[in-house]
Amino acid sequence: MTLSRTDAGVDTEELGVAMGYAPPEALAQLSPEQLAVIKATVEAVVQATGTPKITGAETTSELFSSWLTSRESEQTVRAYRNDVMHFVQWRLGIDYPDLDNLNLHTTTKEDVDNYKAHLLKKEKTGEIARASVRRRLASLKSFLRYACDVGYLRANPAMLLKVPPERKKIKERTLTETEIEILFDAAAQVVEQAPTPHKKIQAQRNQLILELFYYGAIRVGESGLTWATMHSNQSGLPYIKVVGKGDKERDVPIPIELYQYLLANRQHAKDKTEPLFTSQKTGEPICDRHIRRIIKSIAEVAGLSRIPSPHWLRHSHATHAAKNTPIHIITKTLGHSSGKITIDNYLHVGEDEASSLNLKRYR
Repeated sequence: MTLSRTDAGVDTEELGVAMGYAPPEALAQLSPEQLAVIKATVEAVVQATGTPKITGAETTSELFSSWLTSRESEQTVRAYRNDVMHFVQWRLGIDYPDLDNLNLHTTTKEDVDNYKAHLLKKEKTGEIARASVRRRLASLKSFLRYACDVGYLRANPAMLLKVPPERKKIKERTLTETEIEILFDAAAQVVEQAPTPHKKIQAQRNQLILELFYYGAIRVGESGLTWATMHSNQSGLPYIKVVGKGDKERDVPIPIELYQYLLANRQHAKDKTEPLFTSQKTGEPICDRHIRRIIKSIAEVAGLSRIPSPHWLRHSHATHAAKNTPIHIITKTLGHSSGKITIDNYLHVGEDEASSLNLKRYR
């Protein structure tokens, strides 16, 4: 408890609350020595009894499962699990540890600080990105805070942990319009040169994924799209109903030509529950990792000097659209909570652009 009375180092109001029955006025009449004894007694009782374990968890894995029950998205659960397991692996020095191998009660502030230093060192050597450092530390901090909040831990070893600031690298992860054109040409070339019907169907699917991620500015985690998400508005313009972060829905119009190409290459029965894109091997909805491989393979065929991820297509969409599209429309398409986010991220200033060049000349 944080105590403020200068003569005894005791805040009588807080101590009264901790005791549960003594009013602050009564405690204020006591001498500094009496207050100090009461304070020591209360702290000893708290230490002996501890805080009730709200979750009833007895092991790290039970606590972890309880923590994840509030996470709605399966992808979010998987990401949190991976992030925390990175810490467990580092802490124990084991490649494939079990969560219960880690005793959270022995985890210290020094452990957390050293883990942060470890991640920052890996970032410096180019092994991981700043975004990964931030996500892993934020996940660990959230888990340890939960452990403390529910009474599993008496103190939070990550309470003072500061997650390093985000690096503004969106501009570096944005393709030029020329690079996008080269990607599209490469995807079309693979379709044309497909040696078998099976390969052609696969190439057409990959081409559609590339175009949909660019024109729709879709996140890779939003790729679980079915034919039921495809609609047309009153003007006949096709759009996709996308469920984004926080389960927020947004309607994303797409070019009519793209929609027609999607229909022309639909492989399954006209069942609206069918996914837009499936794995040819399993018939299951295509996974995030597979989509990353597809974009990478197209970029390699195109001969790009840098290999984009699917999210680069989203960045590129917003950056290219910002040249001639009102910000509020881009904000709606991307599913941002405010126009400020869109402006901060995507209104890049070119090296040949400056307000001084737009001023009236006086001589």
